[in-house]
Order: sequence, then C-alpha cells, then structure tokens
Amino acid sequence: MDNQFNVSIRYYATSHRTKTVLCKVNGCFKCAKSKGYCELHYGRFKKHGDPLYLKFNREISTVKVLSQLELGYVIGLIEGEGTISLSYHGHSNDYRKRRRWDVYVKISNTDKRILENVKSIVGAGNIRLHDRKIKRPKSKPEYCWSINQHSDIEKLLEQIGPFLIIKNEQANLALEYVKIREKVRSEHRGFKSGFHDNREFRIFERFNELNIRGSQIAKNKVF
Repeated sequence: MDNQFNVSIRYYATSHRTKTVLCKVNGCFKCAKSKGYCELHYGRFKKHGDPLYLKFNREISTVKVLSQLELGYVIGLIEGEGTISLSYHGHSNDYRKRRRWDVYVKISNTDKRILENVKSIVGAGNIRLHDRKIKRPKSKPEYCWSINQHSDIEKLLEQIGPFLIIKNEQANLALEYVKIREKVRSEHRGFKSGFHDNREFRIFERFNELNIRGSQIAKNKVF
C-alpha cells in the first residue's frame, strides 16, 4: 500500500503542469536539484558519498568496558599526561555567553603510537596533531587524543573516576556538568549556549583553579 502511494505521488508530481522532477531517494518528495537528488540528499552524497548518510547518534556511547589491566593503563596516562577540562567554543568576550562549552578528556604525547593504543582500548576519541614549531622550533610534534561526546565522557569517567587521585575532583565535576547539560538539553529540546545556573559557573571557576599549571594550593580548597 505504501509503495502504491509513493508511486502515485511521484506520478502526480512528475506529470503535473510544472513537470517537477522529484528526488530519486525513495520516500523523499522534494524537488531534485542535482544528479537526481534534492538539496539535502545531494549534500550528503557530495560530502559522504551516501545520500542516506546520518550523523552518529550522540546518545550512544562507543566506549568499551575496560578490564583491570586496561583501566590501570588509561588511568596512568590520564594522571601523568592527561587533562580533564571545561573549554569553550566561540568569540564572545564574556565567558558567560560563549557559544558552546564542552568537557574534554585529553592525553598528549609526542609518540602517536601510545595514543593510537589508547583509542583502540577505549573505543572512542580522536587524535590530532598540535603544531608547536612556531613557539618551540626545536620541539617534537605533539599529538593529542581527546573525547568530548557527553555519553563517551560519562561512560569513561564512571569507570576510571573512583581510581583517580590527582584528577579525581575534575572527573567528578565533569560528570556533574555533563548531567546538568543533558538536563538543560532535554528541557529546552536542543542545545542552549552559555551558563544556565550558578552551579555551572562555579564548576567552570573550579576547573580553572584546579588546572592552573604548577599550582597545588587550589586542590586543598573545599568546594
């Protein structure tokens, strides 16, 4: 029945006075723009090679359940070479109104093989190159593995958080911030920029205190 309906709609649209040509994707009744696809499906085809391509579902985490040996390996690297931070995206001078704030879990190293191993063990994240040649001409190229998808961060930190020592408070703050943002997202039916309550702002300030390089005084503060 559905196929007959689709065929009849296509026949009517293509045989009408305007002689509109519809997108050749089954079930799409938008006008074709290029190569038989509508603007939406052609954009997907051009960018991804598949007109039916859909972005990865952000609610589904790809982080694996780690064994004890894998937990020890990842925790050691995060404690020694990693960071858990709250960073912004945007150009506003007022950090309360920045376009987007994200929690990041990162590990930096000059040996890319270590980060590739971390990515394989965790099952998520991206690796990119940090070019330090401008400020330090003699330095080695530095690579950074990071995750910022909320579902991935939540699943990873719930596993490693209880065993962290140096970055235990950052992990707890990150989990709290992720839960606040997911609540805001569900209430507003989408993403909302900036801070939405005083607690979010306090989390941001505490992250700044904890992640100051060379300072251990802030870690003794009661929050």
